[in-house]
Amino acid sequence: MGSEEKTKEQLTEELAELRQRVMALEAAEIQRRQTEKALKKLLEKIERAKQEWESTADSLSELVCLVDQHGRIIRANRTVEAWNLGSVKQVKGREFHKLLHPDCPDSSCPLDSFWRQAWSQVKQGQSMQGEIYDGVLKRYIQVRIRPWKGWGKGQTNGSTVVVVEDITERKRAEEALKEYSERLEEMVEERTRQLQEAQERLLRAERLATIGQLGASVSHELRNPLGVIKNSVYYLKMKLGNADSKVKKHLNIIDNEIARADKIISDLLSFARDTKLALEKVHINTLVKNVLSRTPVPDTVSVITRLGEDLPPLMADPGQIEQVFINMITNAVQAMTSSHSADARDKGILEISTRAEDGFIITEFKDNGCGIPKENLGKLFEPLFTTKSKGIGLGLAVSKRIIEAHGGSIEVESEVGKGTTFTIKLPVYVDRTVLGGA
Repeated sequence: MGSEEKTKEQLTEELAELRQRVMALEAAEIQRRQTEKALKKLLEKIERAKQEWESTADSLSELVCLVDQHGRIIRANRTVEAWNLGSVKQVKGREFHKLLHPDCPDSSCPLDSFWRQAWSQVKQGQSMQGEIYDGVLKRYIQVRIRPWKGWGKGQTNGSTVVVVEDITERKRAEEALKEYSERLEEMVEERTRQLQEAQERLLRAERLATIGQLGASVSHELRNPLGVIKNSVYYLKMKLGNADSKVKKHLNIIDNEIARADKIISDLLSFARDTKLALEKVHINTLVKNVLSRTPVPDTVSVITRLGEDLPPLMADPGQIEQVFINMITNAVQAMTSSHSADARDKGILEISTRAEDGFIITEFKDNGCGIPKENLGKLFEPLFTTKSKGIGLGLAVSKRIIEAHGGSIEVESEVGKGTTFTIKLPVYVDRTVLGGA
């Protein structure tokens, strides 16, 4: 009995111990399951976070790469696919430079040069960025390189983040803005110049109006004493017919200056009054011959005429056209006898020609005088513009107004040191009654 009771007690103890072990195992299993469940949730959370970060990186327009300590790509966002550089899986393990330039043979490649410089900076824990034009990608790019956490001081035991941004559109916008800014400056300068010219024209118009009013009222008063002086000179020439050459020279000087003053008065009067035409049928060659017969030309100037034959008539005011022709001849003679003329010491030549062309009669006055500087050609017909020491600059302005009043035009061509050609075009007379009868 004693032995049986002992065995029973032992079995009871062993059974209790076994139960405790089973309970401990059940508790451990529950703990394992709870831990496994928590770990699974943690892994799912990590995976979601990973996917969120990858989705965030993939949604960026910039190319983002994580590069290991050897410069090889660990992970790239999907911009590599948008840029046709390969799939995300394919680019893994590539060197960064080879990612953008797979077959770059150029040892002086700007991207490779920048990458080498930036890599040495990043190894020291410093960031770097730069902008370059990539000839392979055919675009402007900005590259930013920053060390990833884990870089040691001077040790390559970490990774690097590389961000490449396509800034082509921004560069184009900057260039367009720069170009527009430069163009805007030019536009402002042009507008300023136009305003200055308008102001100058306004001031000139005011001066001309004043001169016109003054000229109309004063010219008649000046002509009377000039007429008296001219008659007196004529009388003195008759009375002093045997005077010495010096006296005759000075009388001629007075006579010439009277003629010059009279021309200035005529120009003032012509400019001050409206151009009214007394039209009649005339022949251009007759007008040229009339002007040459009464316009003094010095012996140092030869006049050559090439007048067209059987030219059609004009409807013109002969007096005013002759005034224009006299002005043309006078200007040509002055250009060929001035001290600035290359031919002043030689023989000056004035060629006057007429011809019919395309419904117009063309008259040319061509001299071999000193010529007109290019910068003055555009101002030549402006009132009060003159390069002469004598004169007030109204002759050509009046001539232009007379020719345009006849429905014609006057043009000038000149070369310094070679001479000047004035071309006057006047419309041919058309008999309207004949046209109507036809």
